[in-house]
Amino acid sequence: MEKPAHLEILQQGAEFWNRWRENNPEIEPNPRNLSYRRKNLIGINLSNTNLRDSDVTGRKFVSANIQEADFLNAHLTNAHFTRANLCSAFLVFAVIIWANLTKANLWKV
Repeated sequence: MEKPAHLEILQQGAEFWNRWRENNPEIEPNPRNLSYRRKNLIGINLSNTNLRDSDVTGRKFVSANIQEADFLNAHLTNAHFTRANLCSAFLVFAVIIWANLTKANLWKV
């Protein structure tokens, strides 16, 4: 179930979101089916987050932790995942045209 409050927290930016995640480790974030307003989400922790059907076209996830995030049917066109941790991210049916995956981690070590 989508949580509008999670979207509101995410819209506050990466620093605010990461602090909220640290203070609420038992919560599985679910801001799915959204379009991010913020272009820059550098360093954000979106691990284990449900982002199905999201449109993050052109967003910057540089050095972000996105491991085990669910991007089913998401639009990631022109998104920047440079140095991001995408290990075990679910990218089935995701549109990743022209996405920048330079030095991104896609494998478990």
